[in-house]
Amino acid sequence: MSVYTSIETDELTGFLSNYAVGRLRDYQGISDGIENTNYFVNTINGDDRCFVLTLWDGGTLSGIIDFYDACDDILLYDVAVLVNDWCNTRDAVLDKDKVVALLQAYNSYRPFQDNEQRYWSTMLRAGALRFWLSRLHDKHFPRPGELVHMKNPDVFRAILKDRIANSDVYREYWI
Repeated sequence: MSVYTSIETDELTGFLSNYAVGRLRDYQGISDGIENTNYFVNTINGDDRCFVLTLWDGGTLSGIIDFYDACDDILLYDVAVLVNDWCNTRDAVLDKDKVVALLQAYNSYRPFQDNEQRYWSTMLRAGALRFWLSRLHDKHFPRPGELVHMKNPDVFRAILKDRIANSDVYREYWI
């Protein structure tokens, strides 16, 4: 569940100055729209208790629909979350060939805007941070229920550490 709080830029900048997170970025001019941010490999591989509809055309994956986590946000962030899970090696490092192939396929449906590469590594880090924190939350504040699946937060901690360490390198994993 997402909760949005209205905050002025100077107020947010002041708050962030207390933490070593870098400067505030302005994402105006980047495409936004309905996105999902829940395209995890283990979500679509046979767990029929999830809110996911996976579409196949013969043996080819042709679409994934998950209305549970859909929202209106920056589309590049949605792609970054997908890449963070689908394009990793076993060591949480991005596989450049997989990233480029995924970006090329995505670009054929919604062409990237000229300025989106500038924000690419930031979105990779933001996506990794979001899922590390959400999994930490679920671990420390579990909710009873059959639809709750505990996932190891250390996976996204490793991904986040890699995205931070290789931020400049991953900015070039682009088409």
